[in-house]
Amino acid sequence: MFRFKIALQFLTRFPVQLSRMPTDQEIANSLVWYSVIGVLIGGLMAITGYLLAALPGYITAALVLTLWIVLTGALHLDGFADTVDAWVGGYGVRERTLELMKDPNCGPMAVVGVFLLLLLKYVCLIYLLERQAYQWLILVPWVARLMVALLFVSTNYIRPQGLGAALASFQLTIKRVLFFALQFLLMAWFLGPTTLGITLVGLAVLFAWRTAMVKALGGITGDVVGAQIEITEVAALFFLVISCVM
Repeated sequence: MFRFKIALQFLTRFPVQLSRMPTDQEIANSLVWYSVIGVLIGGLMAITGYLLAALPGYITAALVLTLWIVLTGALHLDGFADTVDAWVGGYGVRERTLELMKDPNCGPMAVVGVFLLLLLKYVCLIYLLERQAYQWLILVPWVARLMVALLFVSTNYIRPQGLGAALASFQLTIKRVLFFALQFLLMAWFLGPTTLGITLVGLAVLFAWRTAMVKALGGITGDVVGAQIEITEVAALFFLVISCVM
């Protein structure tokens, strides 16, 4: 459970105390638990939406979105903001783009990007919560974090140091593939064929995002991974809305 605690401490703001400092290999191995943490986050969102069902949809959606941000400590939003800033300010120049990603200052494009991202999440949450599609919220953080493992095993990490560099040594083994497959089957068992659709959406975002980052940067950084999680979550929410409409 030590690797689970590593993932929980990094991905959430739960007060998790580790008995010792983890090694780089243990940090890398904790990646297998990221999708499970996603289920935990999504489950808390779904329960909150259900318990607040008596409130107007727009209020419930605001509270669920706030919980979502608080649970993750805006970790991935920070990566998304840095990526937007660097993408716009880098003018397509690799070195400048990577330099801007390390800049702690937040530019206007980052603010606009985060605002639009949260607005899209909020609107989708209103629609889903008003139709009492609480259970489907579990799928959104799950699929976004599941794709992180696939991103790391398929893409070069271009920073020599940091947590992302440790995660880059993660490898897919037969046991881990079976673990991910079991997650998918359990999700499909409880939540139906929507699980397959949202997984395909996650894979499509992964392919498009990875292709763009490899072309522009030659690989990925921690900020790029955070941005992928946010973009995947928005795409997953849109898919769920479309599923409700159809």
